[in-house]
Amino acid sequence: MAESSSTDGEVVQDTASNVLQAGLKGGAFSFVISTSSVFVVKEICDAVVGVAKELGGANENAVEITKELVKLAALYTGYKLLKPVIDEAVKKGFGGERKDQKVEDIKPGSLHVLLRCFTDKRFLEVLADYESGGITERLQEEFSQIDGIEVEGLKVEIENMEEVEKTKAAINKRESKPITERTEFQKERLAIEKSVLERCWPGQVTWIDPAGESKVEVSLITNNGNRYCLRLYLEPDFPYSAPDMVVCSSPSPMPSWGVDGDKHTLGNRDGFLKICHCRPSSWTSSSTLYDVVMKGRLWLEAYEGYLMTGKDLSTFLVVMKLRE
Repeated sequence: MAESSSTDGEVVQDTASNVLQAGLKGGAFSFVISTSSVFVVKEICDAVVGVAKELGGANENAVEITKELVKLAALYTGYKLLKPVIDEAVKKGFGGERKDQKVEDIKPGSLHVLLRCFTDKRFLEVLADYESGGITERLQEEFSQIDGIEVEGLKVEIENMEEVEKTKAAINKRESKPITERTEFQKERLAIEKSVLERCWPGQVTWIDPAGESKVEVSLITNNGNRYCLRLYLEPDFPYSAPDMVVCSSPSPMPSWGVDGDKHTLGNRDGFLKICHCRPSSWTSSSTLYDVVMKGRLWLEAYEGYLMTGKDLSTFLVVMKLRE
């Protein structure tokens, strides 16, 4: 009877935990981790093939094949001794063991990772971490620590981005609060920002709803003589949070790029391409709109370099020092 009571208690506890997690909402991410190549050193190949031969699962041709460059999916499915090591690296790359999330599944074919977040807060943290490149950096670091393999060109993408955007919108709606009047400090700060922008780009700055959901648009002409317009979205708590920046006007339609670290883009907002100018964690109340616009201007020059040469934007953004 005592054993039964203990089991019943665990069931009740698990049920209560599940109910609590359901109340905290959250959502799921379906990530794809890919690489341009993975090099497996000879010692690992020989060890794996040796074990396979002992089990009767390899032939002489397999020795030569396993010494070549392989894809991450092939490594995950073909090198069973490395599979648990890769599993652990992936889990650490996504934040390790946590009560507010769970890596539910890792599948081959590149690597498909299902990450479920149990709270809205954690969901938004993971999304921001992905958009800033933090997840990619940690995964690269974790894979680099696995003895015997070298990973090149690692990329992380969200497969279910449409679902993620809907979840994000639902979270924002749940958390949305009526816009409150800005403090005197915020009003003074906006006045200073307005003065600086209009002095640097006279006649090219437009303010939209400065007393409410403020936006500021700056018209810029690139070195090639093309005119673009950047729009900055100022949240009610500005300057304590970073503004979003989009290209709201251009000589020809902008590409439909999603979140891409090489291109420094973060999907879109209101149908416009959103540019990465600063990691959210790096933004401080002393950061300025002038800095944001200047980074936007540099991005536009890099974009035109891409249009002319086909080279990736990162090639032209060496001078653009994004805050780490």
